[in-house]
Amino acid sequence: MSIGIIPDLGLVEVWLFQTDVISTWNGTESRMSLRPKPRVQQRGKFAALEQDERRDILALLATDLVNPNTVPLWAWSSKLTADQTAGNTAISADTTLMSLANGDYVVLVNPATRATETNTVSNVTDTGFDLDTVLTQNVTTGWFAIKAMVGLWENKRTLGWSTVTGDYEFQLDSWVDPIVQRTGTAAALNTLNSLPILERTVLAGAGEEPEFPRDVIDYGGARVIATRYSNIRRGSRAAFLVDRADSDDIDYWRLFLDTVKGNWKAFLLSTQLEDLTVSGSLTQGSSTFIVNEAPLDFATYHYIEIVYSDGTSSNHQITNIAGGTLTVSPAIPSDPKVANVDRISYLLKRRMADRCEWKHNGTKSILSFTVMTTNDG
Repeated sequence: MSIGIIPDLGLVEVWLFQTDVISTWNGTESRMSLRPKPRVQQRGKFAALEQDERRDILALLATDLVNPNTVPLWAWSSKLTADQTAGNTAISADTTLMSLANGDYVVLVNPATRATETNTVSNVTDTGFDLDTVLTQNVTTGWFAIKAMVGLWENKRTLGWSTVTGDYEFQLDSWVDPIVQRTGTAAALNTLNSLPILERTVLAGAGEEPEFPRDVIDYGGARVIATRYSNIRRGSRAAFLVDRADSDDIDYWRLFLDTVKGNWKAFLLSTQLEDLTVSGSLTQGSSTFIVNEAPLDFATYHYIEIVYSDGTSSNHQITNIAGGTLTVSPAIPSDPKVANVDRISYLLKRRMADRCEWKHNGTKSILSFTVMTTNDG
């Protein structure tokens, strides 16, 4: 049994990785991923419930509050593209929008009648999938196929009610964690020095919190500062706009999150700011150039993004710093465009927090998580 009501806009989905971060006496980090797939938390609200919908929810909760139940992950859905009759197993739908994988759970929902069909899937293609057991009812193109998880409904959520309509706030926590990447994805991450590069634009408005972890020891008449960190750390809350109607965008993000697994693996992310300026101009194919600033000589800052006036960019590792002269790998492109530089930004070496949050609206979502610079990983 599953719920056949689709929640209103404002659905929130939280992914929770788990990483053991061990910091040594000099600030060097060792990180171990403890959770291969993130636990998923989903919360939202069913609004404008009618009396019969309220009865359906109460009947469902009376059965399923005690134990985990298969529940839709409503943001990852597709309308059926062909009718199918009871007794068959083949379902036609755009599985790229669902991020569906072999072994996933799926819920078929008729939003008009609230009828549902729950199953697990196999043999997933971009245009359809097979159910592990036969349909018990006819389904049509008016139905939705929704990626699902085995989840536990939270106790004591609010069921508001007036004389005519009401609403129900819910929270669901995964009991069996859903598969992150879909079957058949062709997504790929570009890397620099084996570090994934997060090639997405951070939304405006993110603050930055510089810190230098330290202890101030007060001996009464004297004070000393003790620290084991070699350089300043920079943390911020990064948010990104994700288009769920674009399967390439979704595939990219799912691959990235499945690769770094929260705090575990370091990656590179541009500051999108003018951190360095060229003294003179860049030379085509050169491995060195001069900047006006004193570059920061820490592992965190040994990567840069150069953005050119034509809108393209190139990424480089700084292999040597001598005053304001930088040696980089790979070399500057052999292209006339390098004479016109818009900005040079640090590709900061970072790790993300174990918690990331999706705020789903329509076909777009805001994905946000905290990032922190690191020298390690």
